[in-house]
Amino acid sequence: MKTVVIYKSKTGFVKKYAVWLAEALSADLFEASKVRINLLSEYDTVIYGGSLHAVGIIGLKLITDNVEKLKDKKLVVMHENY
Repeated sequence: MKTVVIYKSKTGFVKKYAVWLAEALSADLFEASKVRINLLSEYDTVIYGGSLHAVGIIGLKLITDNVEKLKDKKLVVMHENY
């Protein structure tokens, strides 16, 4: 099973957690602005992490706008609340 960790980090905390998680899972790691939805077709599991703000999790639009294309994937969304 191939896994990718994608993150959007304003302060660096989410990036730090994403790096740890990717290393622990032997997963690929990408910053959200570098990801195009076609890239995700290579993966079975997609983990997304972003900071939690008043309007929601930053960068989550990548997932929500493409939920139909990701319906056969295992999706995990995590957030860092500061």
